[in-house]
Amino acid sequence: MKLSMQGAAPTRRLWNRPTWLLNHLAGSGRRVLGDQVGPAFERNKYGILAALADGGAASQSALSSRTGQDRGDLVAMLDKLEAEGLVTRTPDPSDRRNKRVEMTKLGFSELKRLDKLVAEAQDILLAPLTQDERAEFLRLMKSLLIHHENYQDPG
Repeated sequence: MKLSMQGAAPTRRLWNRPTWLLNHLAGSGRRVLGDQVGPAFERNKYGILAALADGGAASQSALSSRTGQDRGDLVAMLDKLEAEGLVTRTPDPSDRRNKRVEMTKLGFSELKRLDKLVAEAQDILLAPLTQDERAEFLRLMKSLLIHHENYQDPG
């Protein structure tokens, strides 16, 4: 379902406010992902699996930093992922008070499945844009996140 009524138009003032546009575009992105991946899609699940695949096993604290997730929310999602057999948690050898999180073979399989569906969702969301426009759009969003959230470009 779209956030607004079919054919509805925002006021000129709203149509020219990046914050309003970004808010509605984020809603469109969530809707497209949900439609493509299914109602059970959980972006935090995808974020955790992607962070583990990209950066390897990590402490829960490091994983919280990699994903930008609140530690409490992260632990709740890790509980679910562990119950599904997608990750394991073991005492961290460098500090046994911490847990080290690793992705299982099943987790890699699930990430591969999700990667395909998420890529299809990206194509649906960005369908009106050319490849050059998509690259520029990504560059601009990354620039804003680096400025406002102090993100580091992973290269």
